[in-house]
Amino acid sequence: MPRVHLSVSLNAADNDLRDQLMPVNRSNPLPVLKAALQRYTIDSGTGIMVNYVIIPGVNDSRDCANQLTDWLSSLKARVNLIPLNPGETAAFQVPEENDISLFRQHLIQRGVNAQERHPRGREVMAACGQLSTGGAHSV
Repeated sequence: MPRVHLSVSLNAADNDLRDQLMPVNRSNPLPVLKAALQRYTIDSGTGIMVNYVIIPGVNDSRDCANQLTDWLSSLKARVNLIPLNPGETAAFQVPEENDISLFRQHLIQRGVNAQERHPRGREVMAACGQLSTGGAHSV
């Protein structure tokens, strides 16, 4: 049987903020997600990849980085930092490379294995890091 590797979009380690960014969090809040991920890593023997889209002024503060490292503390995980791709909307700004590097360095200083994903596919609106604002959700 092939070993499956799991990748999870987190984007916030605070329930209120994650509710706004990812409405699925309302039915599967962070404690439920974390328990499922802990079971997965134990049962599979593999770690997980946590994808975190960086949104300037929303989820890129030092407090957000601290919340993320605290939330990841009991998980075998790597963090993939993805710059926001604004898509067709201009609801949020694109993060500066330096800001992503600072966020990553803070995670690393706190013991988190974090990497930066460099954007590809923006010119054809196919890049990762697109979050729908759907008009109904504001941050």
